[in-house]
Amino acid sequence: MLYLEYNETQFMDYFQSWESRRDSFSYEALKAIYQDLVEYSDSTGEDIEICVISICCRYTEYDNIKDALECFDYNTREELEDNFQVIEFEGGVLTAE
Repeated sequence: MLYLEYNETQFMDYFQSWESRRDSFSYEALKAIYQDLVEYSDSTGEDIEICVISICCRYTEYDNIKDALECFDYNTREELEDNFQVIEFEGGVLTAE
């Protein structure tokens, strides 16, 4: 199998090349997703297969933590973090399964 190493710009360009998915995340959220994937790969030593569909299934973007809490009918951030990875970024928050 062949693997390509993507920098942040290449990752975002690749994601945006999928016309049906290009509006799934804001620019800032895509940057946060890229950083999360890089941190995971670095911490585990595993290569990550970039699949736009899988990314869309794994991550969900919200405008703020309050919106994420309301979506899952949780009262506290701790409840949310017990069930999801929570990634805050400038302009919003992501949950990841």
